[in-house]
Amino acid sequence: MTLLENNYVNPFRPNTYEATFVYLIRQKGELTIHTEQQVLGLFSQTIWDEVFMNAGITMQKANLDGIYDSYLLNDGEYPLIIFVGQKA
Repeated sequence: MTLLENNYVNPFRPNTYEATFVYLIRQKGELTIHTEQQVLGLFSQTIWDEVFMNAGITMQKANLDGIYDSYLLNDGEYPLIIFVGQKA
C-alpha cells in the first residue's frame, strides 16, 4: 500500500484544515485506488484554553511550526501547536 497525503489550511475556514488521502493498494497484481477527504480541527484555541482551565489542568503550549522540510507544505510553513496538560 502507498499512501499520499495532502493538507490544506483554508483561510476561509478558521480552526480547521482539509486532509486528502489517496491510497494505492495492490493485491494479487491488481491496483485499486481509493480516496478520502476530511475536514479536521475541532475547536478554536480559545475554547481549548477554557476547557483545560475548567478541568483544573495546567496547560503548556508548544509551537511546532517549521518542523517540516522546506520542500513540503508551503515551504515548510505549517501552523502546528500541541498541548501538554498536567492535572493540578
